[in-house]
Amino acid sequence: MTHRFRALAVAAIALHAAAAFAGEIYRCQVNGVTTFVDSPHGCPGAQRVGGESGAAKAPPAPTPAVASSACQKLAQDPARARECIRAERRAEVRRVAEVRLAEISRAVADYVNAAASAGNIMAVSRDGRPAAWCENLLGDLIARKDIEVVDDETVGGPEWTTSGNGPGRAAADILDPAFKEWNLGSATVPEGYVTARWRTSNLVVLRVTAACTQARDGTARCNPHRLVNVYVHDTATPVACDATEVSRAAWPNWKNAKTPIFEHSTGR
Repeated sequence: MTHRFRALAVAAIALHAAAAFAGEIYRCQVNGVTTFVDSPHGCPGAQRVGGESGAAKAPPAPTPAVASSACQKLAQDPARARECIRAERRAEVRRVAEVRLAEISRAVADYVNAAASAGNIMAVSRDGRPAAWCENLLGDLIARKDIEVVDDETVGGPEWTTSGNGPGRAAADILDPAFKEWNLGSATVPEGYVTARWRTSNLVVLRVTAACTQARDGTARCNPHRLVNVYVHDTATPVACDATEVSRAAWPNWKNAKTPIFEHSTGR
């Protein structure tokens, strides 16, 4: 085996192993609803996110053409080749997560503004983080400042999901496998979560649930305000913030359980 061929073989083995670690992301659209899945199985026409990045694509049989990949140039150093592929995967995760964060930011801003326009109250439950903490975080989310997506899937996020039949909580995947966008003509309504760091140190999950359903004709139908709840999760407080709109008429029934936020926006 020549030195050239041996190097290509090592590259192929390293890339095959890393591809299995990295996984793949596909955009699947069915009846006006977009989801991100890890396999095109069951979704004809699924489009792979991130184009032809080598981070998650299994390489062909080793031939001289394979050596054009930046990571495969490190064939003689499998550890560096794997690290190169991990870096490509992180870049791909960041691209997807940043788009989702922008969608969630816009949707939360629309939700708060719609509540203000209707004269209703945005409020958070009193059994989570202090209302001021939630308002500051959501304000930064809306302004897109001091919040950065997490792209390292080996870090693990806050432990906010229930851990099956066992006690305690578990961390969800950094990248939401069930994230979807409801399409309303030229507009979209996100549903799902993004893992992020707030003000460099707070590891949080930002999650929205949409007030949308699929009609019999396959199109999306959404409540005018489009969102039902805005959640923030962290390890210390599994549901740190549970922000929702409350009508002014119903507020007396909720004032003992919730605290208003964005009072300047809702005109309370």
